[in-house]
Amino acid sequence: MEENRNSSGLAYVMARSLDMVFTVDKAGNLVRVNESVRLTLGHSFEEWVGKPAADILHVYGVAPSSFPGSLREKAPHPVPGHVQVRGKAVQVSWSTIRDEEGGLFFCIGHTDSREQRFRSLFDNNPDMALFQDETGIILDANRSFLSFTRKEREQVLNKPLTDFLPASAAALFTEKLAKAFSGQQVDFETEVDFSNQGLRVLSVVKVPLRAGGEVLGVHTLIRDITAQRQAQRTVRQQAEKLNTIFESITDAFFMLDKDWKFTYINREFDRLLHTNRGEITGKSIWEVFPEEVDGLFHRHYYHAAQSGEAVHFEAYFAPLDLWLQVKVFPSEEGLMVYFDDITERVKAISELEKLSVVARRTTNSVIITDAQGLTEWVNEGFTRITGYTLPEMLGRKPGEILQGPETDPDTVRRVSRALKAQEPFSDEILNYRKSGEKFWFYKEVTPIFSESGELTRFIAILSDITARKEEEAQRLAMARELYRQNTDMQQFTYIVSHNLRAPVANALGLSEALLNQDRNSEQYSLSLGYLRHTIQRLDQVLRDVSEVLSIRSNDNLLEMKPTTVAEVWGQAQDDLSVPLRQCGARVEDHIEEGLLVQANQAYLHSVFHNLLSNAIKYRSSERPLLIKVEGASYAEGEAILRFSDNGSGLDLMKVRGKLFGLYQRFHRGTEGKGIGLFLIKTHIEAMGGRIEVSSEENVGTSFTIYLKKG
Repeated sequence: MEENRNSSGLAYVMARSLDMVFTVDKAGNLVRVNESVRLTLGHSFEEWVGKPAADILHVYGVAPSSFPGSLREKAPHPVPGHVQVRGKAVQVSWSTIRDEEGGLFFCIGHTDSREQRFRSLFDNNPDMALFQDETGIILDANRSFLSFTRKEREQVLNKPLTDFLPASAAALFTEKLAKAFSGQQVDFETEVDFSNQGLRVLSVVKVPLRAGGEVLGVHTLIRDITAQRQAQRTVRQQAEKLNTIFESITDAFFMLDKDWKFTYINREFDRLLHTNRGEITGKSIWEVFPEEVDGLFHRHYYHAAQSGEAVHFEAYFAPLDLWLQVKVFPSEEGLMVYFDDITERVKAISELEKLSVVARRTTNSVIITDAQGLTEWVNEGFTRITGYTLPEMLGRKPGEILQGPETDPDTVRRVSRALKAQEPFSDEILNYRKSGEKFWFYKEVTPIFSESGELTRFIAILSDITARKEEEAQRLAMARELYRQNTDMQQFTYIVSHNLRAPVANALGLSEALLNQDRNSEQYSLSLGYLRHTIQRLDQVLRDVSEVLSIRSNDNLLEMKPTTVAEVWGQAQDDLSVPLRQCGARVEDHIEEGLLVQANQAYLHSVFHNLLSNAIKYRSSERPLLIKVEGASYAEGEAILRFSDNGSGLDLMKVRGKLFGLYQRFHRGTEGKGIGLFLIKTHIEAMGGRIEVSSEENVGTSFTIYLKKG
């Protein structure tokens, strides 16, 4: 029992002692060594058990004089000596203890504790660590290197590092080793294509080990940074995509940080303001444009920065004689500013105002009626404009001849009331020439009274303002288009300031953090997962932006043709037949037979597909889904399509102004990107139609679509 306890205690001490421990029998043969011997001398001694201990240890510099006395004598007091550890002499204090009963000798070698700590740090370093001599031979290698090469220690030691590298990388590592043996620390990165692990990016540090002015060897640390470089490359690619978007927009665009310094400027900015962004990026805007300090631009930018509210304004930029339309959007990083040149538009409006003054004073058409409004006389200018001669007009009211189907009834009633009031007035009215062509008159009507104050006649001076009215219609259409573009720009700005900049910032931060983390740690894996998720999110946002921009850019090129509503509806229903069946939905359609609309078939299919998909996604859990689709001809050449469901519905008062916005979601707990309704409205408007919606919570939603008939 006592012998077993002694044996167990010896095993415990042998396994945990930081000192080197040899057990030698009476014949001087090696019986056992502990783990500290292997860690210190760098070799496993199991195959030498039973062989002469002195012969074996002599290889490692343990001379017979290092042993106190002899193995036949007891020498408990430590005697100093040295061993060669990987080419380096290490001070060791040796003691020999004889076991009288067991007939064994215990040789105990005590090294400096710093060597042990270095040994532990070397072996447990997560990076690959090597110790090489001047010829490149590996004298020591840690666990990480053995794991990477998938080799055992015996397969690595005393072999050149180039044996474990592809031929294409051998020359570089040899060159860097020589430089390290010259006494310099060497740092470099390289791509190495391993046959069993593929292309890897390695960060390598070589540190010379000096003693007495001589380099005894080189420590090499190798870190696999492939994942970090791939992540950084992906981030750069996404950033390049974002830069492409900024460069492709037609507005001039720039970004300012909190210190008013330019952080980004696009190509259109340089073109409009004749600048060089490479020279002014990083400078304060007020340093680049000092003349604007305390001016209109300065006041609006400061207001946006301090209030956190978007600012839209028009201003004159004196240095280049330009009128600019400016939109300023504040963010956490600073300001994002879009502007475009509206100089021509401002000048056109100014010229139009001047011309209208001239037109009002030019009597190019005159008509005189009696007190009852019957025509007495017209001049040649009237005939030239309308085509009607004096004989054709005599005795007739001008309105009965000149007015037509599209003349505004309210204008006619307003003119009638003014004539009855017998007061001077002016107005604009749509009339028709003798040829049937529509034109606009601006009329100034003056009542003429006799000396007794009795009304005798009316004199009307008429100006042809058709050109001006057409320009106004164009400006109205332009204003509507600008409003639409401005709305799109606000949506786009939201993506840049939040959905794009946030994940780009996150990705950059995570990629930098990864460089300082242990790649074998749980935190490293979590960070890498977060980085992957962030980049996927960024990629999805970029695809959404590309889809939206594609729709807008193709509006004018859209192929429109007569399209059968029932056929497209059937295709969309077939596409979603599986989820419809799975949720037990019932679909009722009542589409007028042969109903055609002027549409792009792909856009109409997308509208139906998104409406169906939303109905399935936001159905009520309290009742089976019921979908109704109706289609019929409508007044004035339109067709009306109505899509309704009995789903969860919406409180339209709460979502007013946001319903068709980009990235707007209104149902918590249900997955979705918030882009479906935006695409529906965008597609419909691109086809020249319009959409209306009615909804009630827990009752359902109905969409009414108006399109031109085919």
